Amino acid sequence: MKSWAIITAIGACLILLAFTIQPKSDSTKYVQSTIDFIKQHSLLFAASAENLQTAVSKINKEDSSSLSHAKEALKNCRAQYKSIEFFLTYFFRSNSLVYNEPPNYEVEEPFYEYKSPTGFQVIEAILFSKNPFAQKKDLVQQAALINSSASDIYAFLYNLKINDKQIL
Repeated sequence: MKSWAIITAIGACLILLAFTIQPKSDSTKYVQSTIDFIKQHSLLFAASAENLQTAVSKINKEDSSSLSHAKEALKNCRAQYKSIEFFLTYFFRSNSLVYNEPPNYEVEEPFYEYKSPTGFQVIEAILFSKNPFAQKKDLVQQAALINSSASDIYAFLYNLKINDKQIL
């Protein structure tokens, strides 16, 4: 009778152990191809951000084509960003906020810190305003911020530890 109880207890422990131990799933089948994709597209995004900064700095009242060129550079830069946005938003949430915040002035809770808007939407609001030339300084600052942040993305990928579950 005593041996029957011991065998039952050991069996129950083994069954419990089998259900609690998950097989190790450090699967990385898709990780490298995803990181390669992000590396490639982050370099394209950084180049387009540099083009945006150059185009914005060349805006001139006397040259109406400079404004059109800046709008096109914004469109291209935004498209490049969209190709990696999913990854940045998931893995680097706080860093990705610089690119696509709404152009509203907000007070962030719970700390009630004043936060100025940044990113593409701010640039767009200025570029498509009635007089974008009056706010050129703000445009240049926003474009420089995006350019600086975009050039750092490649470095974030160094030694990044992720798995297939996170990719999916």
